[in-house]
Amino acid sequence: MGIDMEKLRQQRNSYIDSQVAIEMALTEASTASYKPGERELSPKQISSRRYLINLTRQDLNSWKGFTHQDQFRESALRYQLYHIVYGLSMIRCDITPNFIGELSRAQRMAIEKVLTPSVLHYWIWESLWGRFSLKWDPIEMEK
Repeated sequence: MGIDMEKLRQQRNSYIDSQVAIEMALTEASTASYKPGERELSPKQISSRRYLINLTRQDLNSWKGFTHQDQFRESALRYQLYHIVYGLSMIRCDITPNFIGELSRAQRMAIEKVLTPSVLHYWIWESLWGRFSLKWDPIEMEK
């Protein structure tokens, strides 16, 4: 017995159509609850977002405003920078989707700070202690 390809195609298309209808209903329900001007940021929220952007505008080796206790626990610079990138991406996607230039630049600068030796230096010790390996390049694939 062969598979009826036309019937299978129709089943798949009806499934896709139903999923699209569900997504459209969710989108309409989530956006209908907001009235124009209701999602505006308060001055305090704007200043906290501005603080994140200003942290990324520093020189690559400047860490003013960051907590530098150790590089192996939750206070590590990399986690602080990851949260800055995450916060800026949430602002960009959810609140100000048309404000691309400054937020994109701030995200790129935060990612560049992640790639500096003062942030990635932990990987040498992580390789030695955690993996007992002298391969310090975190990007190199193991064979």
